[in-house]
Amino acid sequence: MHRLSIALVTKYTLSGSVGALTQLVVFYLLTISLGEELYLRSTSIAFIAGLSVGFLLQKLWTFRDLEVYRTPRQFVMFFVIGGVNLFINGLLMYFFIEEIGIWYINAQLVTAIVLSFESFIMNRYFTFYDADSHHDRTLSS
Repeated sequence: MHRLSIALVTKYTLSGSVGALTQLVVFYLLTISLGEELYLRSTSIAFIAGLSVGFLLQKLWTFRDLEVYRTPRQFVMFFVIGGVNLFINGLLMYFFIEEIGIWYINAQLVTAIVLSFESFIMNRYFTFYDADSHHDRTLSS
């Protein structure tokens, strides 16, 4: 496995930020369209949109993995991790909004930050582990 480099963390952070921004924009647009009382539906759809953008950026840019044959396994793994995170996302959103009384946008931001740390660890070691040797070769070139 490759060592943790500043370039890798930077790319992961930027890719994740684009995914998170996608999620936040979709969440906001859906919530104002559907109504704040349907925030759990909005956050679920937004989470899937952000996850899809994140997968493409992580695979192609962060890990520079252009190998098509690995994509189905990586896609499934990324979305399994994302599915677990979707459940955690809903729980955290409910807790922050209903139990603590945080405004729904701030609740989504806090939730996204918490899940981004967990996602990095899971995806680095379980989803894109087979891209590591390719990533090392391209960083040293």
